[in-house]
Amino acid sequence: MADHHRQPVAPSAIAPGQQMFTAAGMQDIPMPRALTTGEVRATVDDFRRAAARAIRAGADAVEIHGANGYLLHQFLGEGSNHRDDIYGGSLANRARLTVETAQAVSAEIGGERTGLRLSPGAPMGRVDEGSTGPDTYRHLVSELAPLNLAYVHLLHLGDEELLRDVRAQWPTALLVNRPGRDRAEVAADIEAGLADVATVGAWALANPDLPQRLRTGAPLNEADWPPFGTLSAYVTSKAALAGMTRALARDLGTRGITVNNIQPDPIRTDLTSADSRAHNVMTTATALRRFGTPEEIAGLVAYLSGPDAAYITGATITADGGYPA
Repeated sequence: MADHHRQPVAPSAIAPGQQMFTAAGMQDIPMPRALTTGEVRATVDDFRRAAARAIRAGADAVEIHGANGYLLHQFLGEGSNHRDDIYGGSLANRARLTVETAQAVSAEIGGERTGLRLSPGAPMGRVDEGSTGPDTYRHLVSELAPLNLAYVHLLHLGDEELLRDVRAQWPTALLVNRPGRDRAEVAADIEAGLADVATVGAWALANPDLPQRLRTGAPLNEADWPPFGTLSAYVTSKAALAGMTRALARDLGTRGITVNNIQPDPIRTDLTSADSRAHNVMTTATALRRFGTPEEIAGLVAYLSGPDAAYITGATITADGGYPA
């Protein structure tokens, strides 16, 4: 928060009493200020505009994050939402922001390109959903069903009755993630008709060849959690830069300016080290089994800027260790 000198916002001015990662290390999450009613409505439009830009940058779809202690989840919780306007109080009012966000995003980019992530009962960020939590999600799903979104992605923490009810109400794909499940049970929800897709997280990070291992019955690597923070930061920052570059290229294209977008595969940075598990996970997916260097990428940039590359127009060139593919 110190970088932009703005107080964080939330449904209500309630500090979660937890710490967060910052560039200076772990720090207490500061007291937020409550969004005004007008700011809540503006937030809905922020989601809409962000989704439009994501599609414009080349994304196939957008998943609205209504889970894991983030803003929409905070509005759903009794303990984190003490508002007395149309976005607080009753469970229908607490669900209103998520419903309006899904309506706005799906109207902008299409329901078939819109997904929603939910985490019923998850106490992340000290979000307390209270005794009405399950009914809040039943109401929410009933309000969202007519939108025919591409899917709902459910983090399932054990409320089997709620899962059955969501499945009965939800008309399109239901993705279910059960943390800690045994490998032999990975398809159990699909076989029982409770889910259309069983999602995985840590297994995929620890096993780049996960589909092959599941098909052949090969043993799985154990998740090594500390490097995943680095891996996630690296991948997220690289993907964000690539998306912004594509968006810029499209903007300039409308003015007759052609841009070559370079999409580097793993590049050696301070976020990784040669002896880390994150390094091994990322290089396993590259053709050369190593990181590229900034010098190699700079050489590719120089080549594309010169007369020898004049024939390349508006292309996205992937650089893997300096070798274009």
